[in-house]
Amino acid sequence: GQALARGQALARGQALARARARGQALARARALARALDRERNRPLDRTKALSWAWDLAVGGGLPFWHVALAEPQLVNILCEYLDLVFQRKPRPQWDEALKTRFFPRITELVRAFDENLWGDLRPRFDSGKTREADCFFAGWQLLTDSTLYIFGHHNKPEESPFAAIAELTRDIDHPALRVAHCLRDLSYGDESRSDDLVAMVRSKDPAYRRLFEEALWIDPPKRPVPKRRKTTRKTKR
Repeated sequence: GQALARGQALARGQALARARARGQALARARALARALDRERNRPLDRTKALSWAWDLAVGGGLPFWHVALAEPQLVNILCEYLDLVFQRKPRPQWDEALKTRFFPRITELVRAFDENLWGDLRPRFDSGKTREADCFFAGWQLLTDSTLYIFGHHNKPEESPFAAIAELTRDIDHPALRVAHCLRDLSYGDESRSDDLVAMVRSKDPAYRRLFEEALWIDPPKRPVPKRRKTTRKTKR
């Protein structure tokens, strides 16, 4: 009986500690958003706010989206970015649709930010048992790493949350990974990779051409327009 009571007390204490940590993380996120709202005319600060929300989420043991979507100001920032990228009109109706239908389900729809998936990927590269999809997913992580660095999330490559996957995939000869590593190196200031990028963009290899065509970096080859056959009408006598 005493052991059961101690176990229940321990479980309650752990649950209380987790709830307190979540509350503290959300409080920090709200404080950050309020500070951000006072400087809404500075786009770089808005970008850094999303990066800080990530740090707060990780520090509090919460999913990033739970922190970002708990604060209306951060939700508005996300809407602004989507407005800028997709030029959505009318904006008020689209923003309301995002807030009520898309954002609440974003963790189900966008699984690329699931840290459990990141953890599952590393052992496969470590063991050499990778699939085609793994290479593309790792390449996406490297591009995300580049974006985070450019917007001030971290100052050195080793501080990145993707440092381990970058090390594991550095020497793998796969088009998606070679392009992603090249862009990542350039974002960190390695200008010597410029020639490598130009060579890959100009490559005749179908795998590289498909990557850059789908990214709209290059135009697909022009296909000849089939000539229409002329038809003659028979005249009635």
